[in-house]
Amino acid sequence: FEAARKAAGTAIGRADAVGPLFGDVYRGIALSLESLAPDAGYRERLRDHTRNAIAMVASDEYWRRQQAGFDALLAAWLAAGNGQIALAREAIVAAQPVVAEAGIPVVDHMLRTAQAALALAEGRAAESVATLEAHLDGSELFLTRITYAAALAEVGRAADAIAAYEWLVAHRGRAWAEYNSYQMLRPLNVAWSTLALLRAAEVAQASTQPDQALRLRTRFETLWRAEDLPRALAARLEALQRPDPEPPAARGKP
Repeated sequence: FEAARKAAGTAIGRADAVGPLFGDVYRGIALSLESLAPDAGYRERLRDHTRNAIAMVASDEYWRRQQAGFDALLAAWLAAGNGQIALAREAIVAAQPVVAEAGIPVVDHMLRTAQAALALAEGRAAESVATLEAHLDGSELFLTRITYAAALAEVGRAADAIAAYEWLVAHRGRAWAEYNSYQMLRPLNVAWSTLALLRAAEVAQASTQPDQALRLRTRFETLWRAEDLPRALAARLEALQRPDPEPPAARGKP
């Protein structure tokens, strides 16, 4: 993970030398990986990158504004997940005219996925589930499936959420092969094709399914060694391993 994150950061300078479009692609890739274990400066970097993408949506160059539109939607998805709701909403609004101009299914799916992530961040998880379920026809993005699993967990459909996260693991090849704009989503998709097991284990534990949680955690540990995890993910794994002395209801949680 650290090697991938460093490689993305190193590539930014080289891509900038080719042109600003390519530099922005690699900034988006780097930010998407950083979202899995954000540091203190992540929020500001994401804000600056999103603002740049919003500005570039108005470019006179067709391909520049099309890439900026996709970039803005990925930034919106990241911002929604990071609690930067106003920024996510602004990016989605800015990108919508470009999506309409393009008429490209991948871009349409990206818009829908960003909107679902925003709905989830705003507490409208049921709306997010309904929106995404209506478009799971095999042409959806891997990122759409990631968002769908999160929304299922949020509405309390634990068994469905666990199945949705395990779907991501079972379709790791799709994470690698999926076409999207300049393959911006590939590193994040591939990371989630393993990380999904950790999140599924957390869902299982929260829904008082200790055997299921143990099974999923064990699978995760065989694929992603604890010593290779970034600190934030290692802390989540450690918390998952600790026995919970009280069931959720005893702590006043739903």
